[in-house]
Amino acid sequence: MNKVLVITIGLLLSSQVFADSAFDQGLVRINAVDANYVYKDMTLVNDFFKTAEDNFASTLPIKVNILVENTAVVTTPFYSRFDYRLTLALPADELAEMKQWLSSTGNLKNLCIKSFYPAKYMQANNHKLVYSYRDIDDKAIADVTLTTETCKKAISTTS
Repeated sequence: MNKVLVITIGLLLSSQVFADSAFDQGLVRINAVDANYVYKDMTLVNDFFKTAEDNFASTLPIKVNILVENTAVVTTPFYSRFDYRLTLALPADELAEMKQWLSSTGNLKNLCIKSFYPAKYMQANNHKLVYSYRDIDDKAIADVTLTTETCKKAISTTS
């Protein structure tokens, strides 16, 4: 794997940690979830996510590092999407390799462990979390989707 690709992948991983405990804590603080993090007051929940999305939007686009920028965030009670774009042109073979790696079970497992499972509200409310990656020309590289089911399947896979 090319050195630039290795660096890019490492930096992409470092940028993917979702604000799981902050969201869990915020939802508890405003009394919008029960003890199991299931939504109990959708008005409060919707307001919470709208505020969070507005806060994210006010900072975007933001360079995660010299090779990657976060260009968009959508977050609702049942769906979140984080869009990342490379700021460096990569050859087609490296983009293909990157796509393969981003779509791999190993990457999915890692994201489930670091982003999905720590967020109690996601599991409790069948939340769907998507990380979308695009190249410098804004062409899709890969979308990685995390749900309770995709994470269970990835974690149970022995690869």
